[in-house]
Amino acid sequence: MNQIAHPAVIEAAKRLERLSTDKKTRRLADARELAMLTEALEIKAAEARGVAIGEEREKARGLEKAVARLVANGMSETQARQALGLPQGATP
Repeated sequence: MNQIAHPAVIEAAKRLERLSTDKKTRRLADARELAMLTEALEIKAAEARGVAIGEEREKARGLEKAVARLVANGMSETQARQALGLPQGATP
């Protein structure tokens, strides 16, 4: 730190050091940091849930398309659903 000669940088470093020794300011900074980390984790969890829901819906659409193709090729819907492991009459 002694190598830095710019007065504004030196003043900022001194101010930062004073703030870091103030317990109330430190607690506020820690609480803010924790809140920011918690929010980031909640956003990531929500994104993961959204992706999982989207993947599940896409899988269901694909299976329904497979049922339609099998039926179009002469298989009964009941047989097609059984072959694909789907419940009877269920649609997404």
